[in-house]
Amino acid sequence: MLRSAQMLIAQGLIYHFFGPEWSLNKSLQDEQSIHLYKNIISLFNDRSSLKCPFGLHNLLELADKADSRIGTNKSNSRVGTWFGPTSVCTLMKESLNESVNIKLLDNIKIYVAQDCTIFKPDLLKLCTRDGSFMPCIVLIPARLGGNSVNEIYIDTLKMHLEMKNCLGIIGGKPKHSLYFFGYQADKILFLDPHLCQPSVNIYSSEDDDSKNFDNKSYHCSNAGYISFNKLDPSIAIGFYFKNRDELNEFCEFMKKNSQSEYFHSIFGVSEESFEKLQLNYEMFSLDERSYEENSLKSPVRRKKSKEKKGYFDKMLNNNNLNKAKVSTSARSGSSKTNGKKISDSDDFVLV
Repeated sequence: MLRSAQMLIAQGLIYHFFGPEWSLNKSLQDEQSIHLYKNIISLFNDRSSLKCPFGLHNLLELADKADSRIGTNKSNSRVGTWFGPTSVCTLMKESLNESVNIKLLDNIKIYVAQDCTIFKPDLLKLCTRDGSFMPCIVLIPARLGGNSVNEIYIDTLKMHLEMKNCLGIIGGKPKHSLYFFGYQADKILFLDPHLCQPSVNIYSSEDDDSKNFDNKSYHCSNAGYISFNKLDPSIAIGFYFKNRDELNEFCEFMKKNSQSEYFHSIFGVSEESFEKLQLNYEMFSLDERSYEENSLKSPVRRKKSKEKKGYFDKMLNNNNLNKAKVSTSARSGSSKTNGKKISDSDDFVLV
């Protein structure tokens, strides 16, 4: 998954410095563009150096630091360890935050969505410097089903891949991560970074302007494809926003589409911050009183229940879960309910 995430971040940096119309053969025509291109690739060099924040060595060192902070075994984050989309997105964000002395990355941020929700105030706070909006890469980890992708999300995935701000999707097949960049009919197109190749000595323009390196292993002329139904349900979607207008346009587009009963949201956009909406309620509690005594709620408990209900109402509204109900047959493939009455609370799940 680390290699696939590198590809998505590299695509974001290409969008940032060259624009979405960038082409390898057409865009590297002048010396300045070539130097910038070399500097971008050097950020992903596989060597232990502060100049290579997105290289495997640096990413694993950051994972080791995270493991040591939470008291886990440091060797757990070594080569061969499987990283999920959420942990990879977090590593990419932390790596950028650590790159304080790299001028190339001084004017870009990485935001990772929480609970499948973009909290717009938090995003704006992260990307605002001296009153100006800084370009940002938004990463949204999500899970689209249990053991396989729920088919109700396939059209939504296609819609996101068509968006001009979309950088692609990282995910893949079970235990085999891929980078997805488009689709054709019911097939999703991918690039597979897991190909053994000779190591490349990468030089940035800061090291030596006269040195060059072979960049063939960083580009591919052939793409593969698999069916949407064969995707692993754990994915992460990437978007790039150059200015605040693009972000606002994106949020309005998502809000408009979420009002349709045929649209199944993968993530939501909240106009309130995560800190303001987060819950501070225990998962369960022990009570010495009987059920009959406990059923008479005290004023304090009634207040908590009301606040809790208000939070869920807001989250359901942001994700359109209280307007467009998904039928039981669409989710499970069966209309049998074994005689059990299905309530409204069975129509959605908050993760």
